[in-house]
Amino acid sequence: MARKRAKGTSQKQSSPSGSKSSVSKIDLTLMLLILFTLVISIVIYGKGGDLHKILDPIISGIFGPIKYIIPIGSFLLCVSIFKEDKKTHFKSILKYSVLLVLISSLFSMYYIGRGDIPQSGNFDSIVDMGYRLRSK
Repeated sequence: MARKRAKGTSQKQSSPSGSKSSVSKIDLTLMLLILFTLVISIVIYGKGGDLHKILDPIISGIFGPIKYIIPIGSFLLCVSIFKEDKKTHFKSILKYSVLLVLISSLFSMYYIGRGDIPQSGNFDSIVDMGYRLRSK
């Protein structure tokens, strides 16, 4: 026999628009990350072109030698986000960002240890020297 529903309790209806908006935000994030990966791959590994000539010195100055790791890591991050629970993708992005910062700081310590960047001095001049070293 079927049970009688108690008065005062209402049956919740799930709205399709609420679930669609959360899915579309995650899918939009994933698509933007894939697009970023493709553009960065073309800029870093591509030969010539206006976009390469403009962005390559900037990316080299900011990231240095790890610029070659960025597209590979971004692609692996896309695969990770696609496979895992869509709600916890922020943790993967945070792990990837921390890894890039650690590798970048390792290269900075290497340049300081070699004597290419002085240990003391004006912050602006040290940043400028690091930018010139990384863009070579």
